[in-house]
Amino acid sequence: MKKRGQVTIFIILGIILLFIAIIFIQFSSSLKKQQLLSQQEELFGGLVTKEAARIFIQDCLNDPLEEGLKTLGQQGTLWEDQGGRDAFTENENGITYQNVPTFYAIRQSSSSEYPEAFPCQTADDPPAFCQYRYPQEASFGTAYLTLRNIQANLQRYVSREVLECVSKFTEEEISEEAELLTEQIEVDVSMDFNGLDIKADFPLEFSLSGENYFQLTNFEFFYETDFPRFMRAAVLNPIIWDSRYVDYDYSQGNLEQPTFSFAAPEANPNLVCREENNLQICDFPTMEGYDEMNIQLVKAKDDETGDEIFTFTAPDVYPFGEYSYRFARQDRPPALDYISRKECPAKFDYLVVPGDNSDLNILFISPKAHDADEDKPIGDGPESQITYSFEQGTKKLFPSRDIQDFVFPSTSDIPELEIKNDALPSVEPGLYNIIVTASDGKKEDKQDVRIFIDRPLDIDLNVDTGYTIKDENGNLISYSGYFSGREYWVSTEDPFLVSVKTPASSQTGLLDDPTITLSYSGRESFVEEPVTLGRTSNDVVYAYPWKQQSLGSYNTNIGGKPLIEVWKEQLQSRQDSSIFNQIDTIGGQLSLNYEASYCEEAKQETAVQKTLKVVGCIPHVNTEGHNFPYPFQNFVEVENDNQPNSIKEGDSINPFLATHACCDAATWTPLPAGTTCFTSPEDISCGGKSPELIDISEPAGYLEESRSVVYACDGVRGNTCLNQKEAETNLINPGFCADITTDPNLATSCSKVAVQCSGQPQWTLNKEEGWWCAGPLGCGNNREVSTLIVARNNPGYNFANLPENPDNRQFDSACTSNNQGSACLDLELGEGHCVKPFGRSARCEITGDQG
Repeated sequence: MKKRGQVTIFIILGIILLFIAIIFIQFSSSLKKQQLLSQQEELFGGLVTKEAARIFIQDCLNDPLEEGLKTLGQQGTLWEDQGGRDAFTENENGITYQNVPTFYAIRQSSSSEYPEAFPCQTADDPPAFCQYRYPQEASFGTAYLTLRNIQANLQRYVSREVLECVSKFTEEEISEEAELLTEQIEVDVSMDFNGLDIKADFPLEFSLSGENYFQLTNFEFFYETDFPRFMRAAVLNPIIWDSRYVDYDYSQGNLEQPTFSFAAPEANPNLVCREENNLQICDFPTMEGYDEMNIQLVKAKDDETGDEIFTFTAPDVYPFGEYSYRFARQDRPPALDYISRKECPAKFDYLVVPGDNSDLNILFISPKAHDADEDKPIGDGPESQITYSFEQGTKKLFPSRDIQDFVFPSTSDIPELEIKNDALPSVEPGLYNIIVTASDGKKEDKQDVRIFIDRPLDIDLNVDTGYTIKDENGNLISYSGYFSGREYWVSTEDPFLVSVKTPASSQTGLLDDPTITLSYSGRESFVEEPVTLGRTSNDVVYAYPWKQQSLGSYNTNIGGKPLIEVWKEQLQSRQDSSIFNQIDTIGGQLSLNYEASYCEEAKQETAVQKTLKVVGCIPHVNTEGHNFPYPFQNFVEVENDNQPNSIKEGDSINPFLATHACCDAATWTPLPAGTTCFTSPEDISCGGKSPELIDISEPAGYLEESRSVVYACDGVRGNTCLNQKEAETNLINPGFCADITTDPNLATSCSKVAVQCSGQPQWTLNKEEGWWCAGPLGCGNNREVSTLIVARNNPGYNFANLPENPDNRQFDSACTSNNQGSACLDLELGEGHCVKPFGRSARCEITGDQG
């Protein structure tokens, strides 16, 4: 029993010791593993942080930078397969020169759709585009080599090379079994004047023995080099100037100077400029360093493309020693100056007006072009490379002739196109095309010149009054003929016509409606308003002194009176015509100014002037016998056997057109007051104005009279005769009533005569027919005869003693309350007495008649 118990105790102790051993082994193993990890971290930190920084500085950054700058110098850029941004494309972004893909640092910038837009910065507003003219600043190619471009390509190149360097370092220095997990290392390259500033972010990550290790390190250092200074002096700034100024000379001699000169349309206040040949020549400072670094330029031209290769070499560019940089400049066409004259870019480029009295009547084109590639134009000696040519476009000026018939060499051997006025009248007005080309043998710039042939600017200005003037020889001549070739005279009392002749209609859509301005430059202006004409109207007439459409417009009434009568008052009241209210013998200029716009930039203008004087009157002579001024303009003189040179009223005419009998033909001033200007014909009427009738109540309408009036000039007007000088009225047939049956003209004025009394003695009594010509003058009472005779206030009158022609001194023609009891004779019923029954009318009560 005792032995069995001891065995059990040993077993238990063995189990306990076994557990203790296992636990100790596990703890020891864990402790060793922790120590190993700690050692690995110490190893990673020591190798990657300190040692790697040194390696990166000396190897992984310096070497790629130097190689990148050398490669950049050999080809002008770093291509995509070298880590650069762009892939090389022949003749698009570079050219293969001496088996090296060389970058186009300057490339032609033109629209593929509109290559003729060159050198405009955009292809907007075709076909005129920006209307480039030397020395306008434009885009003579695009400078694709920039500081940003260089930095970006170096960053990509160095980043790629650094990643390969880190991968190699990981394998060699950490462990062959270490696997680099970093896919990209960010490198930033900034170039300043003295070198390159390098910044790098290293997200270094690799795996080893199943564990991943990561450490992020930011690193920056400065790479000292003369490369930036070299590039700025020889390349970066000059290619900008070369792409901006067509006359920039990219040459060794120009680069060595402290400034270069360029032409500008106007002075730059920030530069030193001087005027030469109507241009501003300005000096721009170059970059320092070119001469100090002893940089040399060698230029070569590719014969096939015309592209030029620029190779710059300096003997001592730190840290390389001798360093070269090469780039290509793509051949650029000559920049043809915009060919234009009176242009409207949206409509046409060149205006021709055949028959015009200015230089617009010929077509003359002398092309000019400047080449930014230093190619010389014709006329610059044996090095001339720019040539010019002309051809007709889609709309030909001369379909059956060669345009070369009109091309001639100038004194500088530049061909010029000249079509003179004698060849142009055969060309119909409209739009035509001539294509002008400037070429350097490889590239060309052309302009499709839109020629607008317009109708001639034929304008004229004439004044007329419609009057007839008696000249010095007594001949009657029209107003316009009288004043032909000399100054016009208008008066203070007559309207006049201004006849405006304007050019024929222009082509629709190319010329706006014209504006015509009439103005007078004498004492004061009488009209300054524009007159817009319709396209179909070539001749327009206006009547003045205030604007009307015709002379007939002045034959009107103002305030119930004819205008000719109140003419002076109207002139005084109107501001637009007050100049014609007073004589101006000095005269002024009547001007016609014609202006029409093709567009805002181009206008068509011309003017014509005529001298205009203001006189007192115009001695107009009416050629149709209307020899008397207003208000007698309708009277004419006629001849007959009975009354030679008698006057009668003729057709109604415009009062201004009657003879101006009160105007002195010698002085063109009104005749003195009192000068007889009209004696009216005898007026036969029943006006009741004869002196014998002056005391009779309502005498008009019964007795025939003759009346004539003499009128005189007033000394103020020449075309009116308004002052009555004297008048005389007489009875034609005293004692007789007007005969209205034989003279119909008297029917109106003698309207009160009874028909039975017409031509009869006053107070005629016809007992057989039973009527009596009573009334105020014994010719009836308002066309009525009487059948009753009353012996006024005489109750016992014996009608057997009745006179042959009883008058109204003793007899009445009706019974009234005033003659009650008077004897009366009813020519039909017999004698009686006038009675007035109560409440009834008075009547003649026949004797024996008690009813």
